[in-house]
Amino acid sequence: MKVNQKNNIDDIARAAGVSISTVSRVFNRRPYVKEEVRQKVMAAANSMEYCPKVTACRDTIAIVAAGLKTMQSGGYDSAIISAIVENALASGLKTEIVPLSNIDLVFENFVQAVIGITYNHESDEKLRNIKNTPVLMINNVVPDFSYVCTDHKGGIKKATQYLIEHGHSRIGLYFASDVRQTWGSSQRLDGYKEALQEAGIPFLKELIGIGLSKLLEEMARICLVHNPTSFIVCGENLAMPAWYTLQLLKKRVPEDISLILFDSPGITPYLLPRPAILKQDFDMLGKVAIEKIQQIIAGTHKGRIEVILPTEFIEGETVRQLK
Repeated sequence: MKVNQKNNIDDIARAAGVSISTVSRVFNRRPYVKEEVRQKVMAAANSMEYCPKVTACRDTIAIVAAGLKTMQSGGYDSAIISAIVENALASGLKTEIVPLSNIDLVFENFVQAVIGITYNHESDEKLRNIKNTPVLMINNVVPDFSYVCTDHKGGIKKATQYLIEHGHSRIGLYFASDVRQTWGSSQRLDGYKEALQEAGIPFLKELIGIGLSKLLEEMARICLVHNPTSFIVCGENLAMPAWYTLQLLKKRVPEDISLILFDSPGITPYLLPRPAILKQDFDMLGKVAIEKIQQIIAGTHKGRIEVILPTEFIEGETVRQLK
C-alpha cells in the first residue's frame, strides 16, 4: 500500500474542518460520529492518499464479494471464499469480508490489498473506486487488474469434446447469468463453440439457456422443443437445481439425456448415478491468490499478475454412448 508520509491527522482535520480527536474517532471506528462527518474525514484522507503509520491492517486483506447472499446455500461463493480465508490464515494474514455494497469500508479499514470476487461489468467498475490499494481478481479478467482464474474455456471444451466422442451433436449448454456480462461465461461459450467447430457441428443458439430464475422454463423449452441428447450445466450453484429440474421434466439421466455438471463439494458427491463433472481446484485458487497477494504487499512482484489454472474433467456415469 502506498503510504503518504507528508500528511498527518492534523492535515486531515484541517481539510475536513473537524478536530484532531474527531479524526481519531473516525479512524478507530468509534461510536457517536455523525455519518456526514465520517464521510468528510474519509474523503479528505482519501484525497491525500493518507494511511496511518500504525496501520493495524499491516497483515490484513479485504475480500470484496458480490455473492455473499448465496453463501448460505453453499456452492461456488462459499467454496472459494473459504479457500481464500483458510490459505490466508495459514500464511499469517487476516481477512475481512466486505460486501460489494459496502465497498467504502475497504478504505476505512486501511487494508493492505483486495481480493475481488465479482461477476459483471457494473461490479467491476465499483472496484475501481478503491484507490492506492492493489486488487487481485478471482475468476474474472478485468483490464488493468491482476487475476488468478480457472481455465473455463479449456474446461468446457474438454466436456464438449467428450460428449462429441460419445456420439452427441445436439448438446445443450446452460448458464446462470448473461454470457455478455461475465468473463467466465463468455469463456465457456467460446470453448463450447470451438469444440463444435473443430468437429464440424453447427452452433445452434436455441440450445443455449440462461438464468437461474428461469431454469425450469428454459430447460423445458430446450429439452421438449429442441431435443438435445446432452446438457452441460455451467456453474457449481446450478448443479442441484438442474438435476431437480430434469427430474420434474421426467428426463432420466443418462437414459434420456446425458449430463455434465460443475463439481459442487456439498452436492455432487451424493448424486446417483455418479455425475460427470468439471472441477475447479478451489484450494489451489485460494493458495495461489494468497501467494500472489503476499508478493504484491512485499513488493517482490512488479506488473500485472496473470494466472490461469487448469480445470479437471472427471468421467462419471451420466454420459451415454450413442450409436
